[in-house]
Order: sequence, then C-alpha cells, then structure tokens
Amino acid sequence: MNLLEAVILGTVQGLTEFLPISSSGHLVIFQNLLETSGELDFIFNTALHFGTLIAVVIFFMPKICRLIKSFFKLTKLIFKRKLSEALKDQDIKILILIIAASVPTAIIGLLLGGIVQKLLGSAKITGIMLIITGFILWLTKYVKNSRSDVEKFSYKKAFLIGTAQGLAVIPGISRSGSTISAGLFFGIKPEVCAEFSFLLSIPAILGAQIVSLTNFSYETVSFKIIAAGAFAAFVSGYIALIFLMKTVKKGKFYYFAPYCWLIGILAFLKF
Repeated sequence: MNLLEAVILGTVQGLTEFLPISSSGHLVIFQNLLETSGELDFIFNTALHFGTLIAVVIFFMPKICRLIKSFFKLTKLIFKRKLSEALKDQDIKILILIIAASVPTAIIGLLLGGIVQKLLGSAKITGIMLIITGFILWLTKYVKNSRSDVEKFSYKKAFLIGTAQGLAVIPGISRSGSTISAGLFFGIKPEVCAEFSFLLSIPAILGAQIVSLTNFSYETVSFKIIAAGAFAAFVSGYIALIFLMKTVKKGKFYYFAPYCWLIGILAFLKF
C-alpha cells in the first residue's frame, strides 16, 4: 500500500463511518479495487477508525464534557445511596444508557472477532450485507416522527441498540445505520438517536483499538501510511458527521438505502 492509497482509504473510511453505508464494507470493496488486501488490513482499518474517533470526540466535545462531569456526580450519589436522584439527571441517564448498550457490543465483538477477520476480504458477502443495510434504512421511511426524548429511552432499548451495533462488525452492515434505525424503530427522537449512536461509537472504537494492539507489528506496518490514512479519515469523517446530523433531523435517513443497494449489487457481481 502506498501513501495515495492510504489517503484514499482514509477518506472512504471517514465519509462512510458516520453515513449509514458501512465503512467496513466500503473498505473491503476499495481494498479489492486497489488490491491492497493483506496482512496489515486489521491494523490499518483500526487506525482509520481512530481518525474518525477523534472527529466524533471533537464534534461532541461539549456533550462529552458534561458526561464526564456526570460520571463523577453519579459516583458521588452512589456513595450517598441516592441512585434514584441520580437517574433524574438526563446526562447521567445517557451515561448509563451508553454503558448498558456497550455490554452487548463488546460481547458480540469478541465472539465474532475471528469470523470478521475472515470476512474482511470477501466483497461478495459485503455486497449482500450492504443490500440488507439498505432494507433496514428503507424501513425507517415508514416510522412516524417521534418526539420521545431521553425520558422514554429505556435501558432495554439501549441494550438492543448495543446489540445492533455489535452485529455491525460484519462488513457491509452499517454501524450508524443499524443503531440509528433501531432507535427510530423504538420511537426515539431522530436527533437523540443520532447523538446516542455516535456517543456509543466512542467506547466501541476504543475497544477495537485495544484489541488491535495485540495484532500490531512494526515490521509490516508503515507509520507514515497509518498516519496519512488516519488524518484523511478524521477530516472526511468530521464533514460527514455535519452532513448526517442535518439529514437525520430532516427525517430523510432512508435516502441512503438506494445507494446501499446499488453498491451492494455491484460488489456482489464485480468480485
């Protein structure tokens, strides 16, 4: 893989990480087109996710700062045995919802890790999964706009959304598409779904970073290539985030479905 290919893959990762069109699926397709599939795939892909992680952290920095403060407030109230009082705080509730949703994501990620490694080079399977993602997105067209805010966001719903995120480790299944769609199906306000989805991605990406450390090899990975790809993913990811938040608020999430179908069919027939 050369520097230009790294930038191309980084840009693809950034644009597709937050748009509901599967970043992992597009990376599989572009790696096949550029013929860059190989031993460093998992490490390089994780580096690209780190770039998009920085983008989402900067984008939601005010919210993240409030959640950090909420963590210390929650700890204090637990020691005072005032948990019921803590749950009345919206930021504390969101924090607990994120934790609840992260549990199934982590379990599924660990269970499917080996299988996903084998699927990273299969464009045909990726194509099928993209078509499935398209149908999931299209179904949101028939969901009535809801005004349900954090108050009606239950821990059971958070757990199921986390399960959807866990299954999105399969190339072609969009993480943001699955989690936001699940939230919409549960009747949660669109902007709340999107915000929760992206905040939920932070521990998921960090977890993937930790796992990737056991696979890292200085002999097979060029730091310059990793840095170029990660930076490209950061810039394009931030732009994609701005665009998607506006699209979700307008209730046009299903607009991405035809694109997933088209790319999925082409990937299946081409490779």
